[in-house]
Amino acid sequence: MKFPWKETGPGRVERGLDSSERFLKAIAIPFKSLGRENWALNIILKVSLSTTEAHNTTDALRQAWVKTRYFHPFIATTIHLEEDKLEYITPDEKGLQKWLSESFFIHEDKTVEVFLLQAVWSEFSSFHYFPHSSEILMRTHHWLIDGMGGLHLANRFLELYAAGGPAPEFGDEIRFLPPCFVDAAGFPIPEEKDCAANRQAQEKFKEFTGNLPSIGLPIEDSPTGPGGTVRKHISFPLEKLDRILQACRAKGLTIGAVVHAALAVVTQEKAYKSDLAKKFTTVAFFDYRKYLPEPYNQVQQYPMGVWMLGLPFSLSAADFAAQAEACNKVYRQPVARDVFPTFNSYEKFCGMMADAFGAPPPPGLPLPSQPQLSNFGLVDGKIQRSYEGPNNIMITRVEPVLDSMETTPVVFQWSFNGTFYINACYNEKWHTATFMDSFLKRMGEVLVEGLGLT
Repeated sequence: MKFPWKETGPGRVERGLDSSERFLKAIAIPFKSLGRENWALNIILKVSLSTTEAHNTTDALRQAWVKTRYFHPFIATTIHLEEDKLEYITPDEKGLQKWLSESFFIHEDKTVEVFLLQAVWSEFSSFHYFPHSSEILMRTHHWLIDGMGGLHLANRFLELYAAGGPAPEFGDEIRFLPPCFVDAAGFPIPEEKDCAANRQAQEKFKEFTGNLPSIGLPIEDSPTGPGGTVRKHISFPLEKLDRILQACRAKGLTIGAVVHAALAVVTQEKAYKSDLAKKFTTVAFFDYRKYLPEPYNQVQQYPMGVWMLGLPFSLSAADFAAQAEACNKVYRQPVARDVFPTFNSYEKFCGMMADAFGAPPPPGLPLPSQPQLSNFGLVDGKIQRSYEGPNNIMITRVEPVLDSMETTPVVFQWSFNGTFYINACYNEKWHTATFMDSFLKRMGEVLVEGLGLT
């Protein structure tokens, strides 16, 4: 292990961040002085709970959150920002109650929409229940978990809620802390004398930075900086989803590729005028869990961790068919450790990205405003529609949302319970609701028309 958990005192351990975690930390912290966190991960669940008495529901949810901490103590780690270290402390009863007071919330008089607008930087990952709308929101620092991991963590909470019963006694839960991605996947960290790996990392990094600034969306002026996060979505019923998937199969395309292509085309159409921006520069994310060795590929045991690849690519202006083919090549590239071309240099490349995003933006360049896609695909199976036990619970809707403080909106695509969704997470000060509604509507049109489904 290159970043092992080390005991620093009784019931206290720490480890360093790998470059994937440093990258997401660099994205998160620029607005900390404003009390905001960029790209905090929220998984929102529309639920139907079996208990009818309010205090019983609250008690059951609180107990499930405590059990989630025991089996997945990573949610209760704190970060030392300047030292790039994570720390976990086994709680006594007083410490556990203090953690609960800072991480478990029942919002009687607030909606999810208002919560996202007002969401602030916090020390811990947190659980939020909105009884009037019967929604659960699980909120996690992105440097602790990737989006797919957010789904797996939500699933574990729901399993533990349904099972009922008290949490085990704290004291040995440190054994459940996950390693970083580099150690779980076995990625090497090239030494300075490893010229080939370092050269490869540099080339990949320049491939990204050399195509900046990216074409992007026009943004509103906001002298006071960012406001709160808003999300909009479009959806397609099961019949239309089936037709989209059939068209993708007939053309040999992935659903992620065609959505990314539609995103690129609509960004081209709506882009601000710039002599500097020539290409649409973006990142393809790959969930790496299925490529990890045991036990780290077991999502019930290890739902948490930044266990994804992020590989940048750039697209010249083109029609939907050409963009879909280009994106398809990106998403079908080999990434398993024995065939991944940049296996030996990936950690070095991530370190360069983390350093770049942690530095002030270059002077004279426009603010980045290209939307970034995250493909979740089929969520059914990762989160069940119902969980049975002493506490029954049904899930009717799932939605991922990232806090968006930057001028770059984040777009998710996923399907659950027979409905296909595309949403956009954006900041209220940088884009208007009217613009984002038109952006998503046009994405849906380009996707359907491009696949010949009109």
